[in-house]
Amino acid sequence: MPKQYLMSEILTLLGIDYPRGVEEITLECPHCIAKGTANGKRRFCLSMSKGCGQCFSCGFQAGKIEFYAASRGISEAKAKEEIRSRLNEEGKGNFPVIKKQEKDEYPTLAPSASREIRAKTYQAFLDLLNLTDTQKRSLLDRKMNEAEITRGGYKSYPQLPSVRDKIVRQLLSQGYILDGVPGFCCKGGRHHLVSFPQGILIPTRGTTGDIQGMQMRLENPTPPDYEKYLTLSSGKYEGGAKAQTFLHFIGTCTDELWITEGALKADIAYAYSGHAYMAVPGVASLQFVPDALKSFKRRGGKRVIVAYDMDYTINPNVQNHLKTLGNMILDTGLEPRKKIWNPEGKAVVSFDAEHENVSALGIYQANTAFVKRAGIQNYEVVWATPWRWTISYPLTGLTAIEADSLLKKVREAADEAGNGFACHVRLEGKYKGIDDYLVGMGKKEKSDTQICQND
Repeated sequence: MPKQYLMSEILTLLGIDYPRGVEEITLECPHCIAKGTANGKRRFCLSMSKGCGQCFSCGFQAGKIEFYAASRGISEAKAKEEIRSRLNEEGKGNFPVIKKQEKDEYPTLAPSASREIRAKTYQAFLDLLNLTDTQKRSLLDRKMNEAEITRGGYKSYPQLPSVRDKIVRQLLSQGYILDGVPGFCCKGGRHHLVSFPQGILIPTRGTTGDIQGMQMRLENPTPPDYEKYLTLSSGKYEGGAKAQTFLHFIGTCTDELWITEGALKADIAYAYSGHAYMAVPGVASLQFVPDALKSFKRRGGKRVIVAYDMDYTINPNVQNHLKTLGNMILDTGLEPRKKIWNPEGKAVVSFDAEHENVSALGIYQANTAFVKRAGIQNYEVVWATPWRWTISYPLTGLTAIEADSLLKKVREAADEAGNGFACHVRLEGKYKGIDDYLVGMGKKEKSDTQICQND
């Protein structure tokens, strides 16, 4: 594609509305939309200046042509032809000509601050904050105690502009550097702490415990995404800094390392098991994992146990990322293992044939075939309408291996279904995550091995 094409022009061609003058935006992923897994959530992170991005759900990476082609459901060759035609570069084509835009103005960002500067500034920043009673209660409800909350360094993000300005003045007066630290920006020679939704700041720590970045656990996720976690960033502001998705470490590694999703989940799991954890910020964020695994092996590491949420079994996107992670572990010469457990809930398969040309007999036959493919006798069918229904498979009382096997059968049956109706699988589990499981077991003895061995 000619270099003069702008990402803003591609989005305009696709009829996608987006905020102007912003360097990074999030959109619905065209791959997830095509597979019916987007659910209205914007997880494709796009750099407007670079003209490329990645979906942090399915892992789809795309430049301008790939994004256009995936959005239109056409080949890249056809995408190039359409773009040239619609931008009036080669012939009139079959689309209305869209006048080329002037270059969008994006904020000028500060160079990323060094590891040492980020660590010092973030620690001083946290020292100036408090944790509200409501947000502290939410952590206590997850069975963390006062000492663990203090050790984690969790604080509430300041909402009042006057409080944020006071924090900036205090940090500057104490000699801390704010330039290039995500969350801070500098416009017109004046530094600011950017506005962020109400939530809990969760430090992302390196192997030595130094803070490299911050996640935010939102108190009130908003539509259409309903995302619970955001990365603290000021990449949308003049003089700001883009955040990176760092790995989080807790515990002392011996010959075994556990991997899970999210810093808070790792902190809770460590408190209950005593094992060393490495947390990826998302299942698709694996770019720093190979180097971390090599470092672990150099220090005498032998095994890596992956403890992703139990819904990996019914989520094909997560399954793909697990395979990638498994190959990374093998390539490093370490032994990969996977932790599975009983989520104490049910697998729910939702069907929707309302907008399809399917007869009542067709629905009955499809439903019967699905149940037969799943090969499970104990299930419940609930009809919302003659064209919408759910089938629930209980997991409570099953062993971890039995639950894992059941979920796989349900997922495979769902993949084969879908002729004439939409089919969606979800897991409603009490112990979906490793932190839920360990808390539910109610054990905190560091010597306990029963709850930490693969089933």
